[in-house]
Amino acid sequence: MSHAYGPVPSRRFGRSIGVSPIPPKACSYSCVYCQLGRTTDLRIKRASFFPVEDIISDIEKLVSVQGSNTDFITIVGDGEPTLSQDIGKIISFCKQETSIPVAVITNGSLLWHPDVRHDLMNADVVSITLSAGDVETYQRLHRPHRDLDFESVLDGMIIFSKEFRGELWAEVMMVAGINDSESALHSTKNQLDLISPKKIFIATPTRPPAEDWVKPPESDTVLNAASILGGSLEMTFPEIGDFSVVEGQDHVDTILQLCSRHPMMEKQVRDMEGRFEDKVVDNMVLRGLVEWKTYMGVKYLIPVRKKIQRGQNT
Repeated sequence: MSHAYGPVPSRRFGRSIGVSPIPPKACSYSCVYCQLGRTTDLRIKRASFFPVEDIISDIEKLVSVQGSNTDFITIVGDGEPTLSQDIGKIISFCKQETSIPVAVITNGSLLWHPDVRHDLMNADVVSITLSAGDVETYQRLHRPHRDLDFESVLDGMIIFSKEFRGELWAEVMMVAGINDSESALHSTKNQLDLISPKKIFIATPTRPPAEDWVKPPESDTVLNAASILGGSLEMTFPEIGDFSVVEGQDHVDTILQLCSRHPMMEKQVRDMEGRFEDKVVDNMVLRGLVEWKTYMGVKYLIPVRKKIQRGQNT
């Protein structure tokens, strides 16, 4: 299975080559809103999950084909990418061997760790998640590893914001009934002020979440959040655009790669399938590899997790 995929259309990063240095779903959180489902490997211990040479080779192949049409190399993963001990080596390779800016999308929960901060220093952009302003909201929203605490996580973000010379961005994921009240928003604003991100993106669940009860706040609440937090609303809408197909890649593997990390709207799936010589999607559903799930009136293709789980690391 390839560790690099895309380019994928993104409102934040344009056309991005995604890089996943971790197996699904290794993460320090098990967020209620996560599009990848519940965390199956809840951990904070870092590891080298795959040979770094394989990851770099996958990046090289995609850059050679798509490089001139790529805005970012984005290290995002199938969980929390900073769990990979190789993330610093991957960033260094991309900076030395390509001219494409490097972004890391992280929940920020491990920034209290000096090695993690050091590994991210060469990135052009680091986007962290800061969606809670107090311990109770943090616990309800993220369901973190038992050895993580809110104050330490926030302290790590503050230290990193002072050390990092690239652009620090922040995403606030809003979930109705958890962090969308007036008091919760002002509390989150107070924490955001401590790290002074260059950009703030306000996001709401637009893909099927880990928990069926998760819903986005009402539109007027989201607008109120933008006023309080000073953030952009561009992340609150379902993404649009096509997902590229690299010639020579296995079609089944390509679809599994993409919908594992970016649950795909039906139109996107069918548009992609139209570029294949064979019609693979319905056959993949029959084989139990993927399934359709409707969320907020939009039909998405998602993987059947038991079919793509890889070996767990403890």
